[in-house]
Amino acid sequence: MPTPLALAPYAPGCAPLRAAARATLDARLWCVVEVCLDVPAQTWEPRLLICRDDPDAVAAAAADWIREAPERDVRLAGYTRDTLRRVDAAPAPICHVAGLDGDVSLNEGG
Repeated sequence: MPTPLALAPYAPGCAPLRAAARATLDARLWCVVEVCLDVPAQTWEPRLLICRDDPDAVAAAAADWIREAPERDVRLAGYTRDTLRRVDAAPAPICHVAGLDGDVSLNEGG
């Protein structure tokens, strides 16, 4: 598992979130914040649909949501724009790892 990265207050160019948002948007998908309900079983549930085509706006919305709910692991996933279903082959999501020294942390990868 890659080393988590501290999530500073969002600023344009926040590399991990912006890169994931851009890759998802480039695949013509909507970005969705998903929360892990059961870590051992890897059960994920969508919580926030971000219908914006700007990677900075997506990254800002995702970062704000993560800061408000830091107690769960979170990933940014790609969903189709017509059926709003998760695309398993979508670009690798970014995961927020809950409980790392009380900081909101991000992890590149899926």
